[in-house]
Amino acid sequence: MCERREHLRAIVTFLLLAASLIPAAYLGRYNHATGDDYYYGVEAHLAWEETGSVTEVIKAALTGVAQDFGQWPCCFCLREASFI
Repeated sequence: MCERREHLRAIVTFLLLAASLIPAAYLGRYNHATGDDYYYGVEAHLAWEETGSVTEVIKAALTGVAQDFGQWPCCFCLREASFI
């Protein structure tokens, strides 16, 4: 009985997760890169095109974070993801 309840709970949780992603997927059609999105991604993109190495992409992203650290007051722990 307990296993069946856990299985049902897992299914319901998965369905709720899937349903919660529908609005994001719908709105994603209208999300286009603009302005600084290109600036933050260009070094990582060039590193990927030149080397094809994930390590080099991460190095380029972290270099971008280090360069911007003293120039823009922001939470840089969250900005790392924008460079990748």
